Amino acid sequence: WPSNKTFPQGEIVRILGSASQVKDQTNAILYEHGVDYDDEFSDECLAVVPDAIPIDEILKQEPNRRDMRIGSKHERFVISIDPATARDLDDALSCEPLGGGNYRVGVHIADVSAFVPFGSALDEEARKRATSVYLVQKVIPMLPRKLCEEHCSLNTLGDKLAFTVEWTMDSKGRILKEWMGQTVIRNQCKMAYENAQDIIDGKFDPECLDLGHLTPSRHRWAIDNIKEAVKGLHAIAANIRKARFERGALTMSQAKMYFDFEDRDSNMAPKGWHLHETAEANWLVEEFMVMANARVTEKTIEFCPDNALARWHESPDTSRFK
Repeated sequence: WPSNKTFPQGEIVRILGSASQVKDQTNAILYEHGVDYDDEFSDECLAVVPDAIPIDEILKQEPNRRDMRIGSKHERFVISIDPATARDLDDALSCEPLGGGNYRVGVHIADVSAFVPFGSALDEEARKRATSVYLVQKVIPMLPRKLCEEHCSLNTLGDKLAFTVEWTMDSKGRILKEWMGQTVIRNQCKMAYENAQDIIDGKFDPECLDLGHLTPSRHRWAIDNIKEAVKGLHAIAANIRKARFERGALTMSQAKMYFDFEDRDSNMAPKGWHLHETAEANWLVEEFMVMANARVTEKTIEFCPDNALARWHESPDTSRFK
């Protein structure tokens, strides 16, 4: 400010509220970081969001989209492994033994592009937001909640559109055959990391799973397939991870602090906190997601070299390892 003035001068541009209120403090954090939007979207953005997913119509219009639902020619038993409180499930896995020590492994990612027409108002709004913003007690989504938590969330409540990377691989994770494409899937079980870890540790209790979307006669079938899939994925992921570290990979994972709320949908103050340690079930998922990302990136560079964007990481600062 001018040197001949004792105090700086300013202008109030927005009143955020009381410093003693969690909601107002949250708004201040958002404003400070340039997040000037909430979970509301304009009518123009919402106009392109369908009430339901017209699966049969989409399959007719897109004959190359592979139907992987149970009962179809290319059926796959799909499961998801996420934090227990997760709502927007954007990835899922499948794994089945083929004999001879080989497996068919699939990584399935929600096909969000099917619901966001290029150049539409929703597309422009999503570009502006760039990402969903995760706070301690809430999420400000990049897309309308009907997409994030329903149509594009790979939950067990219906058929979903996905992009799939599928491999035939041996138990070491060496790729023998590969396919990538758009699919229709149905998640057969929404699992928490703790559920998957219990299977890995051999202390799994089927009663902890929510299989209410299946008829009781299908529960044993589902449980057997879930256990087989998790055990197969874990065995392969352990070998892939071992090979990565032998090639010089580095991990810097640390325990994460999580806050506990009586009601996560409210803005009330947290009632407590806990530390979450990364377990084998966490890196099981990570290994296959990293592998899928790497293979898709390689294919993108191969077939679309002028439009491909690959993320590059600088070499680590060695002083931080001292």
